[in-house]
Amino acid sequence: MYIKDINIISFGKLKNKKITFNDNFNVIYGRNESGKTTISAFIEAMLYSFPPRSDRSKCLPWDNSTAAGEMTISLSGKDMTFYRKFGTQPKGDVLEPKDFSLKDLIPPGREAYRKSIYSPEGALGDFGTTGDLDIIISNLLAGGDETVSAEGAIKSLEKLRRSLNSGGKLKEYDKKISLLEDEYAAANIAMRKNESTRRLIEEKKKLIAALEIEAEGAENTYEGNLKESIKKLDDEINEQASYVASFPPFDIKMPQKPIFMGPSLVLYSLCTTLLIIAGFFTHWALFPLASLPLIAYLVLFLFKKKTYTANLKAFLQSFGCSSVEEYENLLSDFEGAKEYYNTLLEKKSALFTDYSERNASPVDTIYKKILALKYETEELEASTVTNLRELSAIAEELGYYRNLRSELSDKLEAIRIAIEGIKYAKGVIATDFTPKVSAIAEGYINRIAPKEGRSVALSKDMTLTVSDGAHRNFASHSFGFKEEMYLCFRIAWSEFLFGKDFPLIFDDPFTGSDDYREKALIDLLYSLSKDRQIIIFTNRRNDYFGQLNCNWVDICPSNDV
Repeated sequence: MYIKDINIISFGKLKNKKITFNDNFNVIYGRNESGKTTISAFIEAMLYSFPPRSDRSKCLPWDNSTAAGEMTISLSGKDMTFYRKFGTQPKGDVLEPKDFSLKDLIPPGREAYRKSIYSPEGALGDFGTTGDLDIIISNLLAGGDETVSAEGAIKSLEKLRRSLNSGGKLKEYDKKISLLEDEYAAANIAMRKNESTRRLIEEKKKLIAALEIEAEGAENTYEGNLKESIKKLDDEINEQASYVASFPPFDIKMPQKPIFMGPSLVLYSLCTTLLIIAGFFTHWALFPLASLPLIAYLVLFLFKKKTYTANLKAFLQSFGCSSVEEYENLLSDFEGAKEYYNTLLEKKSALFTDYSERNASPVDTIYKKILALKYETEELEASTVTNLRELSAIAEELGYYRNLRSELSDKLEAIRIAIEGIKYAKGVIATDFTPKVSAIAEGYINRIAPKEGRSVALSKDMTLTVSDGAHRNFASHSFGFKEEMYLCFRIAWSEFLFGKDFPLIFDDPFTGSDDYREKALIDLLYSLSKDRQIIIFTNRRNDYFGQLNCNWVDICPSNDV
């Protein structure tokens, strides 16, 4: 697979930037901060988009426009162009054509890309003089990641194993489980002893059921007698109600007799007395005046008596009576009938009250027996339920600790398998994989410095040694030499994993090289470009590039040089 061209519509600081690549050797030149790293980041984003939780703000356009671009790749002579738009969130990303897929066209996964065909700027690091490079290369060959070593992974796993089982947790769980199993067995025995109690409960429940049937029959008999008594009372009440209703309404009051000895008599007596006293001391002619109140009183008396007699006669006639005594007898009969009617109603109410309270019911005794038996049954059931709850609680706690032990045991077993797997893989790599990669890398190293007579070897424990007749200490060699070795091992690693199917992309690979070493590295990469695409990003304007048949791309405008 080759990258034919890229069209950066908008990405980071770059806009409308199109770069065409050839199938062999490509050099992208630019000064610092000119956008080389942005272009390499664009190529990675076009191939793999962004990681799910990455900070996209670093690559989004500075003018807040939409990040987007196109890339054309070539596979087996067939060119394919695809377009990507990058949103501020993954859901805003667009890939066109919609059915386009890069699967099987590029290394599987971003990390595989970064650890093989792409060497980012600063990836080589400062190895110093302590021989760190042999650790980096060892990590690379053992696990594909320069930052994680097999030995470090094993140490980390062993540390995790110790922390998980700190204080002997596994033994502690085993002891707790053993105690709980003993408690569960004892509780289970107690439960079996309760079988006799449960049989007694069943017998009492059967007796309760029989008494309830008996009570129901007695209650039905009692209810039948009660209904018959109530029917007789209802008939008598209806008959008495009809008798009470036969009386005329007594809502009209009897006329009252006039009060002849009331205020009028007092007034008459007072007036007569005053007139007599006045006539006695003055003149006898005033005596006739003393009779006037008496005459007035007699006239009033006769008038009220006549009115009273007429009203009383009309009142008695309305009740069909001829005398007051007859009316009073009628009224007495009515009140007696009404009182007897109320007595019948109270008697009926007393029957219902007696039934509801069961004070006189024949089933009351049966119900008392039923209640007593139910209380005894509940007490027995409570004791068995308590045992059942204890058994359930122990079983629940036992299950909890068994789960804890199982989880811890599974984790410890997984760690053990991982450690053994890493050790096994390390052994396989040391005897099979590492020698092959080392051989490829040593071939490239000898091509860089064929006349120096240095021999590089990687032992089974992945320790690098260099022999040049005078020096055997790898740490004593220069940073530039270490950089060359690292580059050769990265190329060998990529070639071993993916062959020559993908381009090799380097971001400033000549940081520590002098002019001689840089030319040697350029020659190596140029020779590799005959079989695969090479893309180099650099800030060094080496005239030697002009002597080669390479695609030189200057991303800096000429007036800025």
